[in-house]
Amino acid sequence: MANPKHLERLLKSAKEGNECKAWNKWVEKNFGIEIDLEGADLQYGNFQCADLFKANLQNSNLQGANFKHANVEQANLKNSNLFGAYFQNAYLGGANLQKANLQFANFQFADLQYANFEGANLQFANLSNASVYASKFKVSSAQNIICASLELRENSGDKTLTFTPSQVEELEKYLESEISGLDELYTSRFEVLE
Repeated sequence: MANPKHLERLLKSAKEGNECKAWNKWVEKNFGIEIDLEGADLQYGNFQCADLFKANLQNSNLQGANFKHANVEQANLKNSNLFGAYFQNAYLGGANLQKANLQFANFQFADLQYANFEGANLQFANLSNASVYASKFKVSSAQNIICASLELRENSGDKTLTFTPSQVEELEKYLESEISGLDELYTSRFEVLE
């Protein structure tokens, strides 16, 4: 259950339409506070530039919410509904997105390094130009995922993405026309679950 004071403060700041400046100032003043928004209904809210570092957003409804340029680093979004949510240029490093509904979510240019997508639904999600180094991708569905120009490396380190065999087939259908040398890509980047 969300802390009512946290929820009220975030919603009030979002309605002001100034990139959550009042919220961010409060978070900075209360550095280290455990932000509890578990189970909150934040659908279609404007949380652009909001500081949600390590926030508990588990089981929340964030459908259609705007998190452009937001700091969602190490946040817990497990089992949340992020259908159509907008995370362009957001920082989600180390975020827990296990079993989240990410259908039609937009992660263009987002930093998703070390994020956990295990069991998430990524149908029609847009990961174009996102950085996914060291992320876990044992997803429930990747059908029609948009992933042009994914950044799979940090400095000189490589990352292995993990997909089930059927997900590799789905991804292959999309990527066939987009990437040459697909066989080399799979052997060097993708781990297929048996």
